[in-house]
Amino acid sequence: MTEALNSKFGTDAWYTGVTIRTISEKESALVAEVTEDPNSLKQEQWSKQGDSWQLAANVSLQIQNGKPQDYMFQLGKQASLTTLNELIQKCREKLEEVEQISDGQVTFASIKSATEVRNADERILYTVSMHSPSNNKSYSFVFNQKGKLKDFNN
Repeated sequence: MTEALNSKFGTDAWYTGVTIRTISEKESALVAEVTEDPNSLKQEQWSKQGDSWQLAANVSLQIQNGKPQDYMFQLGKQASLTTLNELIQKCREKLEEVEQISDGQVTFASIKSATEVRNADERILYTVSMHSPSNNKSYSFVFNQKGKLKDFNN
């Protein structure tokens, strides 16, 4: 996924969100809210399914405090898909430990800029949603920028 994003937008792109949705066992969709200019209030939302990218929307940021860049991140710098993958593994371990669930499947995973920045660790949030076919139950996890679990809904 990192390669697909870097290939499309370059390594200097600024994001407010990167979301991966599972469509089927073998297929996922990628959505990115991105700009080249970290000082811009304008972004584009792009969607990728298979090998095809499509412009889904033009996005205007509304910011009350700070600069636009305060609500953005660059992959490999402030946030990474590698960290997101590590957190997905933590989610699987948490489901095993707390719920005795070993068949949790990722349905949604994202890196998003927080809508309100109270401190540096809360600037970027990682969210993972999983579903267990064995009990037909969904689970949601939210982590801060440092990978600390903030919220677990079961």
